[in-house]
Amino acid sequence: VLDGAHNVDGIRQLSESIETYFKDKKITLILGVLGDKEYEKMAELIIPFASQVVFTEPHSERKLEAQTLAKIVACKELPFYIEPEVEHAYEKALKITETNGVILCCGSLYMIGALRSYIFSVE
Repeated sequence: VLDGAHNVDGIRQLSESIETYFKDKKITLILGVLGDKEYEKMAELIIPFASQVVFTEPHSERKLEAQTLAKIVACKELPFYIEPEVEHAYEKALKITETNGVILCCGSLYMIGALRSYIFSVE
């Protein structure tokens, strides 16, 4: 699922949708955000829905480094991976997500655009 949620309000709406459409699914979250967004609040809202997270970086000079974003959940008992390249993050998510699980990508429109292009190029 590629979702354009890229700010706190969008992430809040996405969280409500997850509860409606994916409440019984294990979610692998691919999350990449811009450094000038309220990324701590965004992560706080969306990460509770994830079974595991792949942190990545949008294709933008304004990106927040994946390592920095990962520090937000480092103290939680949640499996996470750091793949700065969006394409590698997607491939990692494919490998670690159960057959009936969901890969959910959000946090930046730059990232979603890059993922969409990548997915269509490999299919």
